[in-house]
Amino acid sequence: YMQKSILTSQKNKMTEVKNKNRSESLLSDQLEAGELVRFAVPKKGRLYERIVALLKGIGLQYDRKPRLDIAYCTNFPVQLVFLPAK
Repeated sequence: YMQKSILTSQKNKMTEVKNKNRSESLLSDQLEAGELVRFAVPKKGRLYERIVALLKGIGLQYDRKPRLDIAYCTNFPVQLVFLPAK
């Protein structure tokens, strides 16, 4: 049973590595193609604060210039569009 558990664990690790390589390949393909994922973010308010905390928590880094409603992430092919919360 112990040996089977070790083999299963090794198999899971290999699958994780394959999936990571696939996602990195997909990401690099998207960057080469110029494709971006767009997220709409409220400009201000309670939801804005929560979403900004979420974005920071998942590691998205961006620089939003004053008075601009679009920001590009520096570490992922993601565009943030800041919209009025109505």
